Amino acid sequence: SVFVPLKYIAQHPIGFVLLTFLPIMFYSMGIGSWILQPIISPVAVLAIYENINLGASNPFTNETIMAFINLGGKGATLGLVYLMFKSKSKRLRTLGYASSLPAILNIGDPITFGVLVWNPIMMIPMWINGILLPTITYLFITIGIVPAPILRLAQPYIPIGISGYLVTQSFMAVLLVLVNLVVSTIVWYPFFKHYEAETINGNVNQ
Repeated sequence: SVFVPLKYIAQHPIGFVLLTFLPIMFYSMGIGSWILQPIISPVAVLAIYENINLGASNPFTNETIMAFINLGGKGATLGLVYLMFKSKSKRLRTLGYASSLPAILNIGDPITFGVLVWNPIMMIPMWINGILLPTITYLFITIGIVPAPILRLAQPYIPIGISGYLVTQSFMAVLLVLVNLVVSTIVWYPFFKHYEAETINGNVNQ
């Protein structure tokens, strides 16, 4: 009962984006998003329960965030890992290779703590993705292009695309994943190139 008002806020477009963005913002500062879980988890669990048992279409669930927004980790770092593969900087290429397997399993810690935390150049695109991807995801679900999640999935390490299909039972989920992946990579690109140039020129410790 205490969390019912927050439930309605979470399913509203502004609330959806805000509650999805805040953990990403904290994580970019090196603060674990777990500090928000006492607030977010009850709302997300109630939402997926209603989707499964009552035929609701709540977009804000943990499954939505895992399958469509945290692509490679919070801030959608999978696109950044891809860009690092082709980097002219040996340091960034090496970090990209080392981060690839974790990123496929949606573990963003290596690249987040290796490049992003308290790095103003790279925190900005992380925040932009933390706003854009939830917005796109909310629209896809509420318009009806992708169904709201109808499967409780407590495992965040299932590769993207597969997890999207599992939680929605719809192949259209793969389309949403691809759209968000392309958008997030485009967002990362100019900031990464600037950071790459600074790294190569010696302004960042190699």
